[in-house]
Amino acid sequence: MSDNFISFIPRNPNFIPTRDSGEEAAKAFRAARPFLDEVESNVEPHIVLHDCGGNFEDIRCPHCNAVIEIETWREWMDADSTEQDGFRLAPVTMPCCFKTANLNELRYSWPMGFSRFAVRARNAGSEVPPDLVDRLEKILGCELRVIYQHI
Repeated sequence: MSDNFISFIPRNPNFIPTRDSGEEAAKAFRAARPFLDEVESNVEPHIVLHDCGGNFEDIRCPHCNAVIEIETWREWMDADSTEQDGFRLAPVTMPCCFKTANLNELRYSWPMGFSRFAVRARNAGSEVPPDLVDRLEKILGCELRVIYQHI
């Protein structure tokens, strides 16, 4: 049986809210979706990837919207991270337009992103309405990216 996860991550990968606001955001999401299996807020020791799992379609350049080849992206991922330190999110040159961007700035379909903090819920149902995202952003004090992961 497969699972679906919804993760809320800061658009700024280094942002970490207070412990209280992280717990409050998790409680607010649980209150909005009382049927979900589990919800937690956590902080990683370094920046990690929050992927979309089986929802993945493609990756595009944030400047010209050209498709980035998966093998190129994997090379960038390998070069940018270590097990001890996580991701650095150093700029890379886009092969399409020769402008630079980091891994977090790429356009992922379905959305993916990098962060140290996340509120994550398992089997939380369908798409999250914008007003709930706005509420969580106010609680956490940051703009959020919503990641829908299917595994």
